[in-house]
Parts: sequence; C-alpha cells; structure tokens
Amino acid sequence: MYPVQKAVESIRAAQTAMMDVGMIRVNGRSEETIFLGSVSFGLGTEVNRFIEKYKAEGRWVTRMGHAGQILSGLMATRAAFRNGKVPLTVEYSGVLEQKSVRSRFSLFVILNTPLYANGIRFLKNCSPFDGYLNFLGFQTRGMMDTLSHYLNHRKKQFLNGPFTSMTIRFEEPVQIQVDGDILDQVSQMAVSLSNRRLKTIVPSDMKSVS
Repeated sequence: MYPVQKAVESIRAAQTAMMDVGMIRVNGRSEETIFLGSVSFGLGTEVNRFIEKYKAEGRWVTRMGHAGQILSGLMATRAAFRNGKVPLTVEYSGVLEQKSVRSRFSLFVILNTPLYANGIRFLKNCSPFDGYLNFLGFQTRGMMDTLSHYLNHRKKQFLNGPFTSMTIRFEEPVQIQVDGDILDQVSQMAVSLSNRRLKTIVPSDMKSVS
C-alpha cells in the first residue's frame, strides 16, 4: 500500500500504463464477464459461503474481531472439506503450450494482479502490465494438509504458470468468484486476456509500461 503522499504525487505526475484486462465466458455463452483482479473457485468461494452462514446464524466466533476472522476461516475450511465441497475435479487446457490436464484442486486461482483476497501474495512475478494472466492450482486434500501447505510453503502441492487463454471444465457445476462477485452453476468457462486494456495512473517511480 502506497502512503497517501506518494499516491497524491502519482496523481500529480499523471504517469500512466496500460493495464491488462481479464475476460471469462461461462457455460459456452457469448456474454463476456470482465475482471481486473482475480477469478477463483474451491476454498475461495466455499469458505466465504460458510462464513456468511456463520454470520447469519450469529455465531460467537464472527464477533471476535481479527482473531474471530482467523477462527471462522479455519472452521469454514474444515466444513468445506468435511461436506465434500473440495477438492474439485478440474480439466484445464491452454496454459502457454496447448495441453490438457485433469486433476483435483482444493483452490484454483486466476490472477491478473499480485494480490488475492485480503492481500495474500501468492506469486512474486505477477503483474497486471505484463501481457499475461497467471494461475495457481492447490492440490491439498484435507484440513491439516492445507494448513501444513500454508505454514511450510510446500510448493510441490500446487501448479502455477502464466497464460493468455485457458478452458476449464468441472466434473460438477460449481460457484466461481469473479472480483468478489459470485457466479453460480458454472460447468465450463473460457478465460483469456481481453483485447482491450485499461489506461491506469501508476506510481510516479514505476518504470513506464506501454
């Protein structure tokens, strides 16, 4: 996060760069859904769903501030695995070279920017100005496996890489998150960079990007 003064200086300098824009089409439809940040499914949407349920039920853990957020997140993760919501069986293709992979993922994230959710940085070399999207597929199988992954950074348990287009098919329809919005009953989606780019004011000390 840039300090306020630096943000003001960037606006005054008016240095701009053309930002990549992601695009998805679901279930073979022609309508486009645009995203600037991320698309995800698996734990990303399921944990949010369970936490909203906890809030609606007035559970004490959701009233404990930051500690409550962590605890409710752990409870929601456990519930997602226990209720069979994850892992999901996914087939994807079109990652750089043309290939098709079928695997099971607990969390699958497509990134245009380096930060996901509340500031999680999964990849160091992810930029919205590089002409690529990035994906991460986490292959953890249960609650403890997932905790171990995050605590020990067991990178062997996830696939990742840059791409410009990808097709994803689900064994069963799922919910997906698109920049915070939820799309339901998605059985297939095509993800790609849009031909359009967004002119964006960038930090004054950032190297100019065309």
